[in-house]
Amino acid sequence: RSVFDSLPSAALVAMACCASGSNMGYDMLVPHHIHVVDESREYLPWADDAVNINTGIVAGKRALNNLHYQLGKNGFDQVFVDQVTEDVVCVTRHSATSRETVVLVAFTAFQHPHPDKNVVGRGVTVSGNVDYIILEASLAHSSAEKFSRPTQFEKDPKKINGLTEYELSLRENFKPSETTMLEIIPSGDGGTRLNFTNKFKPGCVVAVKVVPQPQVRPALQKLSLVPDMQHVVASLSLADCNRVLFKCDKEDAAYDIPGFGPLVY
Repeated sequence: RSVFDSLPSAALVAMACCASGSNMGYDMLVPHHIHVVDESREYLPWADDAVNINTGIVAGKRALNNLHYQLGKNGFDQVFVDQVTEDVVCVTRHSATSRETVVLVAFTAFQHPHPDKNVVGRGVTVSGNVDYIILEASLAHSSAEKFSRPTQFEKDPKKINGLTEYELSLRENFKPSETTMLEIIPSGDGGTRLNFTNKFKPGCVVAVKVVPQPQVRPALQKLSLVPDMQHVVASLSLADCNRVLFKCDKEDAAYDIPGFGPLVY
């Protein structure tokens, strides 16, 4: 894989609804395999002149890990994955309680990308309004050619070192109108269309927070007042549970209500 795939792949992992982790070599953009048995060198220390928040994709990983933590903490336990194009993957985390959604789109780069590659004209549609942009990140070569291959790497004989000629661009928590990677427009059916711009290139990641439409929120608040299901079913016996869950029309011919149809259970 190319170095430009490190950030999008990390972003996709961060959107998983499970424990996740990484290693220092990945975040430092070490361009070779670190052998766990034969490697005798040590990692560089965490210091201003060695490894810091601006090294590799460390700042991006911190933002992604914070997002991963907040999604788990706040009950975003539904996961949906869409393959938008061969290289673009969209992951949605949804909270069934608040009906809020976080959508992350990653432009992967398994092969070294062409500098003119983009997905202008493509996009995704979300249900609700975009509340704010959680993060927008990309990786670029420090030279004028953003997608240049690494040319300056020299393997340190004593310390495990990574690529230093790439710079991470990261923005967090800003207004939808300020995004450069997305064109956000109403879709006309109560949803929002997120169209990709020519700034959304291989190696880019963008995540947005989506909230329900204003006219839907009163109904959601009313639903939240429904008695707790645990309290409702607490008095059911095992026989009651069997009847409620498994006595269905296909097996026991439930009632057929005129003008409505047969009941499922």
